[in-house]
Amino acid sequence: MVVFNRLAFAVVLSGLANNGCAFAPPSGGCSRSFRCTRLPANTDFDDDWHSDYDGSKFDRFNDDHRRGARRPARKAPKAYLGPNGHDYQKTADSGPNKSRFTDDEVHELLATRLQAKFSKDFQFADKIQAELIHGGVFVHDGMKEYRVDGMPYDSFKNGVKRNKLDQQYSRSPYSEDPDGANDSLIDKLVRERTKFKMARDFTRADLVREGLRTKFNILIDDRLKQWSVGGDFGPEHRAAREMADKFSNRGYLKSKSSLDLEDEEEEYIQSHVDSRAKAKKDRQYETADKIRLDLAQRFDVTINDKLKLWSIGGVIEELGGRQGKPKGVYTRRGGGDLTAEEEETIVKMLSDRYQAKKQKQFDVADEMRDELMQTYSVRIDDRSAEWRIDTNEYAEAGANELTSEEREYVDAKLKVRFNLKRDRMYSEADAIRDELAERFSIRVDDRCKEWRVESEALV
Repeated sequence: MVVFNRLAFAVVLSGLANNGCAFAPPSGGCSRSFRCTRLPANTDFDDDWHSDYDGSKFDRFNDDHRRGARRPARKAPKAYLGPNGHDYQKTADSGPNKSRFTDDEVHELLATRLQAKFSKDFQFADKIQAELIHGGVFVHDGMKEYRVDGMPYDSFKNGVKRNKLDQQYSRSPYSEDPDGANDSLIDKLVRERTKFKMARDFTRADLVREGLRTKFNILIDDRLKQWSVGGDFGPEHRAAREMADKFSNRGYLKSKSSLDLEDEEEEYIQSHVDSRAKAKKDRQYETADKIRLDLAQRFDVTINDKLKLWSIGGVIEELGGRQGKPKGVYTRRGGGDLTAEEEETIVKMLSDRYQAKKQKQFDVADEMRDELMQTYSVRIDDRSAEWRIDTNEYAEAGANELTSEEREYVDAKLKVRFNLKRDRMYSEADAIRDELAERFSIRVDDRCKEWRVESEALV
């Protein structure tokens, strides 16, 4: 969330009203780098809350920017790119030159920027691009084109598409009448924000947006490319906004897919999740991160800020969340004889190993893995959260209509195939796999140590 700086936004208004430049000091002319669309000289902004503006800071910034944007790039072999020093073409539908540069100056800046890119001096190239944008010149490197009519290029998600005049931001038909400003001023401020966004100067773009909201109660919808006093953009937008407001005012909830825990522990977690939300709202991000880390380490709590849900075990199924099993819970696959007590011990060791890895005690986790292998021949697949006994026995998966004799035959063949693969006799092992597939439509899963009969519908 951007904190609105009233003094800084006053600079935008004062500059537009007095000198036609959003970031020029009231006592001086427009800087070359931040000259903007001029407003009528009689535009009235007499609020005393910005009367203490000191333009010297912006003087220094603009001087530094001019010096930086005009310094020579690092030397590099210059390629001949035509009489203008660059290979960019003016866009065919570009209107007359409305920028603050002459055509020769545009060519000079484009050529200097291109040489800076050749020299890999991208910081300097970006400064020149920012100066071009602030001056009303927009460049598209993909098409090797530029335009000087002040119209930025549109997005290219669905192929090449250029902005038209009717794609500029406009007043919503549902907007109330502005208080303290006219449509012309608001349009100019919105255009200033667009220029800052094109120059990737998002701090100043957000400053203009928050200034419009705080000073004039104006909201901007970038999808509709409209602005509205009061933030009304029509019935559909109102319904979506009401839902978003309800969601933003709702606290964090426990996911229905969270693992169970004691009431006291749940109250403790909920209290700390709420404290974390408050810390984030107060921009105390370090405190919020500490709370999240403590909850994760002590209770294996996962917090989803987008859904405003928390869960023990990491599974969050609501509102489109993925279904799955909790983190640290491994599923057994394949065959092998184990007693119920042995399987319970393995499950406990796998859980302890997961906690050790989460605490970054990797040596302890590796020791547990080795012990499981040596004692129970357990192989662990952390990627799929599965474990199996390293044995020549394959487990039967799914229903089928094989007789007991046929099952015994399949089991025997799979044991032989296992030994062949262990001895690197892969051709013979593949022959057994193909025979089982042809005779019984059996598919063998070597990773899970399972086999199943494929139904005719799947063959």
